Amino acid sequence: MTLRWFAVATVLSGAVFAHGAETVDLDYRLRADRDLTVDQVQENVTAIRVIEDRGLVAKAASNGSRFPGTYHVVNRQRFRYTTGAAQPDGSFPATLSILSRRVNLRLASGEEQAVTGQPDMDNFVFKAVIDPQGRVLQPSVEAGGVDAGNHEAIKAVMASVLEQATRIEPLRVEQGQAAQQVVNMKLPLPGLTELDLRITASNRLIAITDGVAKVEMVYVMEFGIPQGPVRLTASGTGGGTLLYDIAGRMARSIESNTLMTIVAEVPDGTLEFQMNTRQTQQMQDAVR
Repeated sequence: MTLRWFAVATVLSGAVFAHGAETVDLDYRLRADRDLTVDQVQENVTAIRVIEDRGLVAKAASNGSRFPGTYHVVNRQRFRYTTGAAQPDGSFPATLSILSRRVNLRLASGEEQAVTGQPDMDNFVFKAVIDPQGRVLQPSVEAGGVDAGNHEAIKAVMASVLEQATRIEPLRVEQGQAAQQVVNMKLPLPGLTELDLRITASNRLIAITDGVAKVEMVYVMEFGIPQGPVRLTASGTGGGTLLYDIAGRMARSIESNTLMTIVAEVPDGTLEFQMNTRQTQQMQDAVR
């Protein structure tokens, strides 16, 4: 499921620019002539229990798994956004590169061990042309360690994420006032049907100090897969803080916490996931 959270996580990242001393315009659309690296750490503590068993428990036991169970997963990744110059028609090339990605299970002792079975995403590169309407054209994938059978699925996810990220409307936030924003997205997931995602966010400018804007974020998320062999319903709440370098037009850091409940119905039973996620993100200009 890590790729799915990465996809979601990729859509929520964005850029901001200043508009006067008491307002900041949040603009999450991807733009031309950017070269940024992002370091992201996501810690996810998930408690799993069986709501209805139709053979699920026995099948899991044969594979060495037991329910209920709690897992602490740490996902560290570094990726790079690069966009080229805008063409006369307003289109521009875009590249998303995964520079490194490590997924570990944190044990009760505090030690970590690598999660097995993860695809090798190092040197993964997604390239596309973004047209003036925000549509993704000519998408392609270069992925070291990912077999050819997964290329098309990964390409579909990244194309959907990138395209929808270019179409989010800008939002102006002011000191002392909460600005509401609703984002609806559809994400194709490998091996599953399309995921419907809805985010309702409240953003408030707290202060602008020494050229850095501090923005408080509070949000509600819900998503689901209503049909198919695996059906999901999920809802959650979260919040965090964004620190933004106004002159550099860059979100220097984002910290957020999310609590979410997911119910998954599979052919052999129904599972409930209680997820507590903490995510930190640092962004900077890439070193060329």
